[in-house]
Amino acid sequence: MKNNWYAKMVDDMVEFEYQNQLYNLEINGIYVWGEIRKNIFYRIINKNTESNLNQRSKTQKIISLFTIKNKLSKAKQADNIVFLHHKKYLIENQLIDPITIDIINEIKNKKETCIVSKKTFDDYRDEKIEYSSVERYLFRKKQQFDFNKEQSDLIIDYFNKEYDVDLSIENLNKIISDMISDVNYYEKCFSKIKPKTIYTNMFYADTAIVVAAKNMGIKVIDIQYAALIKYHIGYYYPRRLVYPYFPDELILFNNTWNKEYLPNVEKRIIHKKYNDIDKKEKIVIISQDKLTNEFIEIANQIINDDYFSKYELIFKQHPKEKDLIGKKFKVIKATENIDLEDVVNDSEYVIGSFSSGIYTAFELGAKLLLLDIELTNLVIDIDYELIKDKEDIKSIMER
Repeated sequence: MKNNWYAKMVDDMVEFEYQNQLYNLEINGIYVWGEIRKNIFYRIINKNTESNLNQRSKTQKIISLFTIKNKLSKAKQADNIVFLHHKKYLIENQLIDPITIDIINEIKNKKETCIVSKKTFDDYRDEKIEYSSVERYLFRKKQQFDFNKEQSDLIIDYFNKEYDVDLSIENLNKIISDMISDVNYYEKCFSKIKPKTIYTNMFYADTAIVVAAKNMGIKVIDIQYAALIKYHIGYYYPRRLVYPYFPDELILFNNTWNKEYLPNVEKRIIHKKYNDIDKKEKIVIISQDKLTNEFIEIANQIINDDYFSKYELIFKQHPKEKDLIGKKFKVIKATENIDLEDVVNDSEYVIGSFSSGIYTAFELGAKLLLLDIELTNLVIDIDYELIKDKEDIKSIMER
């Protein structure tokens, strides 16, 4: 297995933030390290990997701001707010977020009121309440704060020296300004809506929502989306420290995720029911947005080799990938299917890498074949075989 720079980076980062008490970094009454930590992490990742994401231009983002009609600050009172994930699948000609749909139905069954809000710059034009608006950005013009120079220099010097990420005081100030203004914005929204509970998913992506809710005594329940395992920077706080950017409760979808990386957070496990069925001669490739080309190469090797002719090959795209067209193998596009479980439940083999989908496949009894890449050795607590190409797959199948 290849050397893993990522694991060392996270270990070093956790030690650095602990030794320098950065968890206690508080500005204008708001604990900001969770947000700074996340942003620096992404700078390091983007420097060390290539992304296939289609980023929207600044012009497109500005146009979006001025075409928003449903602002969160204008919403009516409701018992619950559910923040939708950016991932949506096309179900019966409607774009639906499969992560939160069951929760929304559960709220409706309890006869409680609920509003749903989209993520910033979401391309899907459904009639949901937005939380990105000109009003929200005007908050940022008013922010004034003092960032201790000793602390800021410490952070900048360390990450620039260790990871060459070109971090500056301007970068840190923008992160903090955005964080403070967003907290103020959400507090204004929540004071008007008066929710009892707020549901997020990937709470670490919406730190300001969590902080604002906790400041106002509103319960925060996070619906797990990503892999809750060691080294996931959003969930991994090994020092057992408790800070107000953690949710109160975490909804999990199987026992594999029942880890204790987030201290003092309650867990609720919702098991999805799947009947035991016979496995088919079927290979599912679970793609990953930063490794698309590697997975396409494996798929091409399989589809062009008669050895695998008896197997059905399905290429399941990652939600962030651009839809593939014109391939010889069957592609399930990012917007086409509501459940990965439906794709892999009857599959004999699943090929993947470091992703939550691999853990889902393991729970459903598939034989796991993981690409031998840098991040694969972050996959723990489940059984798998490493592969580099089709010859490795053949060798495993012939045992």
